[in-house]
Amino acid sequence: MIKKWSVYLMAGVASSPNFLEEFGISWEKRFLENGNDVRMHIFYPYGDWSRKMISQLSEVRGDLMAGFVRRKSSIGGRRAYEAIRSTYEGGNLLIVGHSAGGLAGVHAAHLLAADGHPDPVKVVKIGSPKCTIPQEARDSVLIIDAVDGSGKVCDPVSRLGTWAGWEKGRFGLPRRNSRLFAPSAVSHVSIVGGHADYFRSGDPYINETGSSNMQIISDVIWSWIHRT
Repeated sequence: MIKKWSVYLMAGVASSPNFLEEFGISWEKRFLENGNDVRMHIFYPYGDWSRKMISQLSEVRGDLMAGFVRRKSSIGGRRAYEAIRSTYEGGNLLIVGHSAGGLAGVHAAHLLAADGHPDPVKVVKIGSPKCTIPQEARDSVLIIDAVDGSGKVCDPVSRLGTWAGWEKGRFGLPRRNSRLFAPSAVSHVSIVGGHADYFRSGDPYINETGSSNMQIISDVIWSWIHRT
């Protein structure tokens, strides 16, 4: 049976207009070769590098602080939500966001759920700031972060934000849990380069086993979407 997919790739701030193009082409090919019907979309919720950086960063800062209560006011999330609503043609819905694009993707998924979208929206955040994930969406979100040789997260953007929240602790006293609103799936990957290089496919972004950064990221996502 052919599965239908609608995939939305979302870029972060100050990205080049073709930043996700190669990844989108390879990702579409992978779906088609495995017998799927797919619609691929690329979106810039905060604009590309032609827009003023200060304006983009200001919007991201506000969206980072949105949390649960103000998620409907998320600027990038609202733009992403509206883009999806106007182009979605049915099927499994997957959002893959790099950097702040992952933040907008989580907020857009929340807005879609509030709007009655029938199925969980899968969201992949790559090198993206932390943000609170509602309990009902935890199993539908995957985090991918770059780590160094010691296994420590080395992408500075991934260290921004928080998953923390307050819960009832011992003797009923409140305690802060740093992972209270974390997603269920977090994948640490070793790539060549840094924050802007997750989707590189050629030299020098190929590791000692012959896998490019883009291949590594693609394999992690492919495996996850077929486990959940």
